[in-house]
Amino acid sequence: MIAFAGAAPAIFAWAQAQTRPAETQPDDPGAPDAPPTLELVLGEETFHLEIADTPAAIQQGLMHRTSIADDGGMLFVFPDVEHRAMWMKNCLVPIDVAFLNDNLVVTAVHEMEVERPGTPDRFLRRYASRQPAQYAIELRGGRAAELGLQAGQVLDGLPLPGLKGEGAPADPPS
Repeated sequence: MIAFAGAAPAIFAWAQAQTRPAETQPDDPGAPDAPPTLELVLGEETFHLEIADTPAAIQQGLMHRTSIADDGGMLFVFPDVEHRAMWMKNCLVPIDVAFLNDNLVVTAVHEMEVERPGTPDRFLRRYASRQPAQYAIELRGGRAAELGLQAGQVLDGLPLPGLKGEGAPADPPS
């Protein structure tokens, strides 16, 4: 079990990565190419997060999803520690994002709102990590507040080894 310490502690536990259809998968959940998922315990709730650790998966993110399950979302694993930003291009539902640095300290938490369809990229709001980050966790909108996630919380322990992608973009994909 891995625990967050800080102003509003929450309990996190990493389970072994597995290839299992995620609740947020828009296609056939039984598809053989379903992304790997990770069980993550936040507080007393278990989440099934898709793992985005390749440039293509990071760029796709949760775009075009019409819903995100209460226990669903995505874990972004970047190849290095840099200032990061997320945006809501082609995202159809509100999403919360928590950025984590390489020491698993939460650097920022944002409630990202759906952008108007057709908004040019240059006008899309960017949600910044505020400090260099190596990971991001996206959940259904409102879940971060429900769980008490806050900047400054520390995740004691390490995420699963071998989740690091290569060549992942540091800026929002276009």
